[in-house]
Amino acid sequence: MLLRRGLLEFCFWPLRKALRLTYLVYLMGMFSMIGSLAGLSRLTGKAVEQHGPVILSLVAAAGLSLLLRGYLYPRPLFLLALVLSIWGHGLGSGLVGAVLATVAVRFLFPELLPAYGLVSDTILFGLAAVAVSAFSNAKLRAEARRKLVENQLRTSERRLTLAQSAARLGVWDWDPDANTIAISGDYAQLYGLPLDQGSLTYKQWLKLIHPDDRERIQALMQESLERTHVWDTEFRVLWPDGSTHWLLGKGAVFLDKNGKPARATGVNLDITERKQAEAALRTRELQYKEVFDNISVCMFLLDVTADDRFKFASFNPAEEQAVGLSNVEVCGRFIEEVFAEELTKKVTANYRRCLEAGAPIAYDSELDLPGGRRYFHSNLIPMRNAAGRIHRIVGACLDITEQKLAEGALRQSLDQIVHLNRVAGMGELTASLAHELNQPLAAILSNAQAAGRFLNRETPDLAQIHECLTAIAADDMRAGEVIKRLRALLRKGEFQACLVDLNEVVNDALRLVANDALLRQVSITFNPLPGLQRVLGDRIQLYQVVLNLMMNSLEAAAEMEASGQWVLVQTSEADGSVELTVEDSGKGIPENDLVHVFEPFFSTKPSGLGMGLSISRTIVQAHGGRIWAENSARGSAIFRCVLPVAQQTAAAAP
Repeated sequence: MLLRRGLLEFCFWPLRKALRLTYLVYLMGMFSMIGSLAGLSRLTGKAVEQHGPVILSLVAAAGLSLLLRGYLYPRPLFLLALVLSIWGHGLGSGLVGAVLATVAVRFLFPELLPAYGLVSDTILFGLAAVAVSAFSNAKLRAEARRKLVENQLRTSERRLTLAQSAARLGVWDWDPDANTIAISGDYAQLYGLPLDQGSLTYKQWLKLIHPDDRERIQALMQESLERTHVWDTEFRVLWPDGSTHWLLGKGAVFLDKNGKPARATGVNLDITERKQAEAALRTRELQYKEVFDNISVCMFLLDVTADDRFKFASFNPAEEQAVGLSNVEVCGRFIEEVFAEELTKKVTANYRRCLEAGAPIAYDSELDLPGGRRYFHSNLIPMRNAAGRIHRIVGACLDITEQKLAEGALRQSLDQIVHLNRVAGMGELTASLAHELNQPLAAILSNAQAAGRFLNRETPDLAQIHECLTAIAADDMRAGEVIKRLRALLRKGEFQACLVDLNEVVNDALRLVANDALLRQVSITFNPLPGLQRVLGDRIQLYQVVLNLMMNSLEAAAEMEASGQWVLVQTSEADGSVELTVEDSGKGIPENDLVHVFEPFFSTKPSGLGMGLSISRTIVQAHGGRIWAENSARGSAIFRCVLPVAQQTAAAAP
């Protein structure tokens, strides 16, 4: 022990002597140390920034202890400097300060310490540094956590405020005991209250509720307090200006430790626009249903499944009556479950055509339905979902069954009228027909008499007899052709479409009216276009049109007293159509009558029925053509008839 103390005294004797210099030298050394630390901070940066306060505090404590030497025990000053300097700087700075404080006390004030004081001061200052650092770190961590929580709370409040502002939420907090509802956000604006109002009572709140909703809302609030503890409803509020607004209310009730309501809080959201949109949608749906149920047009809805099958969604009453099935029988069922196989194929072909087109389509159809055969003009409209897929087809069908039946009856009546017109026309051609038949009949009689005379000879002249018989056969064929054409003209029958050469029809009509033209002293000229394209139609009806036009022209030309009257018939082609022109040398048609000549029972002739041209127009229009009258530059009448060639009408022929 003595040896160790001697060695320590020997080693630290020069230092102790140096430390006993004047206080002025010490102060100068202290300021020099501070300057050195400042210079060192430029070199070591963060380390000096962390440990510098500890060193400076210990230097100050050492200087103060030296100034008050003999009056103040130095250890408390060093402990105070150590505590103050290492607060908030961590355990590392604390341990550095403990070592420096031990060295400073040991060698600045050796007379106050026993031989083992170095160890005890080290332990004392070390424990103090550890304790202060630990307490400081705990305090700092708690402070950091508090600041973090405060920052998070402020961030949450800002986000909540932003959400409230963006969503226009009104926030309320009700204290049942104090009977006060604290409001914030857009609450005042939602209820039409002054913007600076911050609270209201429960009764004041109830008065803001629409009278028709007040009793219901009060019952719901009571139920949420006593049983459900949840507030979720929609209601109307009445603003001071008398306007009505819809609000959505959501909230929760919080209970105290006794299970009684302590407070309730929640939000309100303005849903006026949504409610108005819903009301408008309901109105449109009611209007649609009213139209759907009462419109005379047959309507149905088809759902298109993912595998492109068709399922009935709804029938309206008109569709039920037309199809012969009720909405209950078809709703929710696939087409093949409702209709027979052949009918299913027929209707689904059009539905698939609508899917492929992706657009509305229209078509006519004849269907053998459970309720009987019906005719429809149908429109299919595809409906797309949000993904752009056709998920429904709306069908609107006009039942034209009665129209089709009426058209059939009208066509039958028209055929009868046309037939009567042909019969009446034969009366006008009686002389011509008689002349045309008399010629072959007279020739037959003459040849028969000649053949009889040849047979009565002692030696019959068989060659002459053969010539007579051949002539008789030829004249018989001529008479037969006349009768055949007459029978064809007078025959009753339905429309029979075939390819017709208009030049041949004109030639047949010319042969029939040729003798009548001779009797009227009117010449007929026909200028056919060689290779004229054929038209698709009923040959007898077209023959009647040509005959009517020729007879009108013959009569018009014959009315002129001057000789050399004529009728010119021509055929031509233009723009895929065949044109027939009949012109006469008569006095023409008065300008005021041009628009009326094709009307029923209109005639410019005193004895005319006024049906020939009307029937001709009906026949021409039925063949897809048109007919009109005009006056030429010399004042004569011209009738023009245009018919489409067969290639363009074959697909649409009656």
